[in-house]
Amino acid sequence: MSPPISSTRLRRCALLALLAAVSIPAATADDAEADDDTLVLVEDFSDPLHVWRTFGDPHMGGTSDGSFTVDRYEGVGRFFGTIKELPPRQGSSIGSGSPGIGFFRAETGSLTDPSVFPDARTCEGLRLKLRTENWGYQGFLLGFGSMRPKSATGSFSRARGYRADLILASAANGVGTDEYVDVDVPFTAFTMEWNAGTGGAISTCADNVDNCPTDEAKSDLRPLMIYAKGYTGTFDLRVKTIYAYGCDPVAMAAMQEADMGGSDEPEEIIVEDFSRPGGPINEWAVMNDPVMGGKSHSSVEIERGVAAKFTGYTAVVPKLKVPGFVTMATGKSGRFAKGKPAAFPDISNCEGFEIEGRSDTQYTGYYMSFGTDKAPKMHHGRGYKARVDGLPSSVASTEENSTPKWAGRLSDKEFGTVTLPFASFSSYWDEGSGKTMIECSEDDPQYCPTLATLRNIETVSLWGEGVEGDVSLDVRLIKAVGCRSGRYAKMLHDLGVADDGHSGHTYGFNLATLFPGASLAAACLALVAVARNWWNKRPKAAGPYGEVPPISTETEVNVLRAEVVEMRKVMNAMGNGGGGGAERSGTFA
Repeated sequence: MSPPISSTRLRRCALLALLAAVSIPAATADDAEADDDTLVLVEDFSDPLHVWRTFGDPHMGGTSDGSFTVDRYEGVGRFFGTIKELPPRQGSSIGSGSPGIGFFRAETGSLTDPSVFPDARTCEGLRLKLRTENWGYQGFLLGFGSMRPKSATGSFSRARGYRADLILASAANGVGTDEYVDVDVPFTAFTMEWNAGTGGAISTCADNVDNCPTDEAKSDLRPLMIYAKGYTGTFDLRVKTIYAYGCDPVAMAAMQEADMGGSDEPEEIIVEDFSRPGGPINEWAVMNDPVMGGKSHSSVEIERGVAAKFTGYTAVVPKLKVPGFVTMATGKSGRFAKGKPAAFPDISNCEGFEIEGRSDTQYTGYYMSFGTDKAPKMHHGRGYKARVDGLPSSVASTEENSTPKWAGRLSDKEFGTVTLPFASFSSYWDEGSGKTMIECSEDDPQYCPTLATLRNIETVSLWGEGVEGDVSLDVRLIKAVGCRSGRYAKMLHDLGVADDGHSGHTYGFNLATLFPGASLAAACLALVAVARNWWNKRPKAAGPYGEVPPISTETEVNVLRAEVVEMRKVMNAMGNGGGGGAERSGTFA
């Protein structure tokens, strides 16, 4: 007879079982799916490939609420909330004779998202493994791509991509709310001609072949969007995976081979190489804030075959009472520098810069800028600027005379890399701190680097700015990356932006009309202040899901940042019009 099991052992066993249950992530994509060479993975929420963010009608005065969260243990992305009717002012312009109905959407693959999406040119459509608490909800839509529909004019000029109904009713036969099913959305169900106010199709792919997704669009599915729109009610969608299905593996292999071997375009292009034995390609010099009465100082030393060492101190400018700046620059770098023409390659087919370097201090005010374009709202500053964050930096040692230690060591030589997509640069930045004022975005591309600038960037500068302290930056290499994709240039083309940066789209809202007598810059700042105040003091959304949880994930941080950007477009969105459908009613999203 076996000896009795003590209560202590039972408790230990239960604890170990509990720990195992909560510490082992859910399995990734099913083995059967992984072995199916006609499927191409787009997203797997057990180990997400992309960052997702949300937008909704509260930006436009609506009261719909929702969220998108990723549960890695269950291996699902959860899209949930409640869609409500819009107040009369927002719903009155829909044109259907009924009150407007709000929306919520989750999306990934924005202009600034560096993640890679698969080529689905040989595939038949998109397949979602999902379940829902309400199989009868009819307002789900699936969208992808950045092409602008021909009907996207006037108030709907920002509408973009292909859309299709995500129909769940036919998949619900005999299925419980706790069971996952595969829902296929063929590419032939998507259309370019849809009502931007309601989400419903105006003309289908079957009606007109010009409405069907092109091979170019299917080769890069970004941005990918899931909507709840046009129908009031509660929605709760759980998605495990997203695949492109019905793909031809032989044709895919041939395309990949052609893409790799058929292009003479390099994947990377050197912009500056400080590690060359003969020294860097261009001459570099420093320029500091003493030109404006500051006390900052810096120097740059080139150790041939190793790196450039940029050192100095960013001090508070006595007259302005804020930290100034130091820079190391090459080329024609602005009104204060004589400079001389530098040799720069054409990088207009690339996606961004990569810097290889390290910092010998914990300084947090590093920036990179390039080009000489001047945004209308700038006084003296020129070019496109982005913050440089993520290079290895020294960690203070507790031992005297000990050798320096490096955080985030990425190589045996203690240098690391940071990638700066072109879309992370903006020509509208604070001339006192260097911080971006308005981001380059798909909705407002006027501050994005132009193709004309990328063909000849003229000047490059590395800054210590807006933060008082010691600057010590070692830079080995600056290169352009992603130069076979042409994705950034394609995105600007799809957005209707000419090579010189002028947009083919006009926006009818003028901030000066909202704040009479104020300058445009002051009006922008005032509206941003209103947005921040609204976000900080807004009531917690209760609904059936309880209070909105505290911000704790990268996705929700991105959502918070996006809220401020979206609020700047509130008044423009309020003026949207459009045709309504017999069943759907909504507003622009």
